[in-house]
Amino acid sequence: IGWILGFITSLPELTSFFEIYRLEKKNGRLHLLDDTQEALDALVSSNMSNLGVILPIGIIVYSLIRFL
Repeated sequence: IGWILGFITSLPELTSFFEIYRLEKKNGRLHLLDDTQEALDALVSSNMSNLGVILPIGIIVYSLIRFL
C-alpha cells in the first residue's frame, strides 16, 4: 500500500515541477533563483501534505486490513 500511495502522491509534485519549468522556460527565466525556489517550495509543500494526510490514511488502512 505504501509504494502505491507514494507513487500516486508524487504525481502532483511531478506535474507542478514540469509546469513551473515550462512557464519559466517560455519566459526565458530558467536561470533565476526565484524560479528554482518556487519549484522547491512546491515539492516541500507536497511532501508536507503527504506526511500530514497520506501517511495517516495509509496507517489506518493497514491497521484495518490487519485487524479484520
